[in-house]
Amino acid sequence: MSSPSVRVEPPRVEFREVRVGEVYRTTVTVTNVGGASRDIVLQKLPSKPFKFTFNAPPSSAVAPGLSVGGSLTFSPEQAVEVADSLEFLIDHLTTVEVQLRAYPPACKLLVDSLVDFGSVTATSQVIVKQLPLTNQGSAPGQYQVKFNGDPSVKLSPSRGTVMPGATQWLTVELSTHMPGLIEEMALVKLQSSPDRSLRIRAEVVDQALQIYDLQGSPLSCLSFGPVYNGTSRVERVVLKNNGPATCHWLGFLQDTAEGTELATELWKSTDAALLGRRRETLNSKTPHGPDPSQVVCCVPKQGRIGPYEHITVSVRFSPLSKRPVEDRKRSSSAGPQEYAVFLLFQLVDTMHGFIPLNGEEDHE
Repeated sequence: MSSPSVRVEPPRVEFREVRVGEVYRTTVTVTNVGGASRDIVLQKLPSKPFKFTFNAPPSSAVAPGLSVGGSLTFSPEQAVEVADSLEFLIDHLTTVEVQLRAYPPACKLLVDSLVDFGSVTATSQVIVKQLPLTNQGSAPGQYQVKFNGDPSVKLSPSRGTVMPGATQWLTVELSTHMPGLIEEMALVKLQSSPDRSLRIRAEVVDQALQIYDLQGSPLSCLSFGPVYNGTSRVERVVLKNNGPATCHWLGFLQDTAEGTELATELWKSTDAALLGRRRETLNSKTPHGPDPSQVVCCVPKQGRIGPYEHITVSVRFSPLSKRPVEDRKRSSSAGPQEYAVFLLFQLVDTMHGFIPLNGEEDHE
């Protein structure tokens, strides 16, 4: 305990970074700050490897303003932490304690507790994050990483030694082959420090294009209604990137898609329509029908959309009669013709070509 009549300097002694075979010294002084003489007696000496020696033979009474003191040495024999104390008895009533501590070189390993990949796209690629593990101590420190969780997450190196003042970068790999929410915990064992729990988080989502009308409703069929041959009608659709990464897209017609109709004459019977198609096929001079790219086109045909952003695409329909001009002149009552064309909007991987079709990455 302390006494208001004396002052001890320093009130606590610490030797840090001590090494076996070295000798460390400091001075401890007890000063009478009261108004009368005080008896100051050394009541308890520290044990080895501490040693305290008075600078001068102590007097039984210390006048106000004077002090007694000595040299404290520490000679470590082992690289271990040592704790002891000096005790001074004041006027045979009050004990003043000076705590003594000695610390050998030690490691101090620090590592973060969270690796957050955020929201990423399921592209079957491997995403890498680096996690720093730093030794702020004065001795090498060892670590070990234990993880037996989701196989899409890998950590390396799993163990190692970090030198004083150095940083070891742990590699955390995330395989994005399947969409889903990843919440994993790894255990990092640190020398001379408590074990640390490392949380690994990621949300893997499908990158998808979505089509809406101008009112924001999902759109799977765009109807132009009745349009005269030789005229055009333009409708606008909204193309949205429903994903966390910027995407590149391409729009093109599917000429051979099942259900495609180009200037089909609905007023004819089924047999007559089939016979007419057969005649067109056999007669090379007869056109097989209008070019689909001249009937339907979109502007722009390709582009780039930021994460969760959207653009407006114009789709133009320009019907063309597939009958020769001579037939149209002889016929004064041409019947209606039907068009059904499939326009595909597809994501494009700028490094590896088209992304494989899986029902989520393209839209008709």
